[in-house]
This record gives sequence, C-alpha cells and structure tokens, in this order.
Amino acid sequence: MKRSGDQIARWVGVLLPCAVIALRIPSLISNTELNVDESYFAVAALKYAQGGLPWRDVDTATSGPLNPLPLALILPWLPGLEYRAMHLCAALLVAATVWLTWKTLIRLTSPLTAVLASAVGMAWIAVAQARDHVHYSSEL
Repeated sequence: MKRSGDQIARWVGVLLPCAVIALRIPSLISNTELNVDESYFAVAALKYAQGGLPWRDVDTATSGPLNPLPLALILPWLPGLEYRAMHLCAALLVAATVWLTWKTLIRLTSPLTAVLASAVGMAWIAVAQARDHVHYSSEL
C-alpha cells in the first residue's frame, strides 16, 4: 500500500498543470497581441508551415529557430493562427514545464520536497500575470 504522502504528491502532479491553465484563462480569452514578440513568432510559424528554412527564410533574430516551431506544429489543426491559439500554446508549454519539473523532483527527492518546490514555482506563476509573463515569448 502506498503512503498517503505519495498519493498527495501524485495529485499535486495532476493539479499543477491544470492550475497553470486556470491561471492563464484571462490571456486565453484575449484575442489581442500582448507583446510584439507574438506577432513576430506568428509570422515565423507561418513561414515554417510553408516550408521555410531557418536563417534562410525565417528570421527569428536572437531567439533562435526553435521558438516558433510549436506554433507551426499546431497550424494544421487551426482555421487560422490567432492570438488565442498562441496564448493557449504558451499556457500548455508552461504547464508542461511545470509538470516535467514536478516529475523530475518526484524522482530525485522525497514527495514532500517535490510538492514544496513545485508549490514555490506555482506561486510565482500565480503572481506573474503581467502581459510580459503570459504572452507567447522566447522565454518559453
């Protein structure tokens, strides 16, 4: 039988990504540009979707060629690339990062340490609601 601490830690691993998405609902509703980087990456993603090659056809400046790729990958399932889709992609990438961090911590440390460390990261995500923290950016 598993200890209750292990079960709580597993529930935290499920709830953390859900909390990220819930905390990003205001940006998911907004279909406006939150930062000029979003338009920049949208153009790069559209160029990748048309067969563009990094550094020859797609200029991503100092962010590197990988940042627009998640947007290019979701383009076939979208009627068009709009800011809501970009905000959802950003929220999913942050949720995946939080989950992978939790998953790493749960393997390397005790369940209590993993939960506490994940809670600290989640607290930062909860208070970082400024436009520069919720848009699709090169920091993802």
